[in-house]
Amino acid sequence: MSVLPLASLLPTLTRESALDGLDAEIIAEQASALARAGRRLESALVELSDYGAAPRNLETDRSEVLAEARTALWYLIVQREACGFRNTAEVMAAYRVPVEVSRNVTHSPLISRRR
Repeated sequence: MSVLPLASLLPTLTRESALDGLDAEIIAEQASALARAGRRLESALVELSDYGAAPRNLETDRSEVLAEARTALWYLIVQREACGFRNTAEVMAAYRVPVEVSRNVTHSPLISRRR
């Protein structure tokens, strides 16, 4: 009776196919994170634009709403750069980001809040 090596019973999985699967999973997660960051920015921009039209909420100051929009923009730009997209002007145009939101966007809003 001959004994087959264990490796012959396993499906043939080459290193390349394993890496292809991992690459696909990483790309899917990057796309998902990018979409979440985009939705967060959209939501923050809508809230900012609606702030003047809606009756004033005494609990939320406009500067807080503006800070959330700046933070959301920062997160989207960082996520895009992590995915290899370096053109920030595309974000500003596609999302119609107001100047007051994009001002000083090169600095982390988290750091500027601590000052």
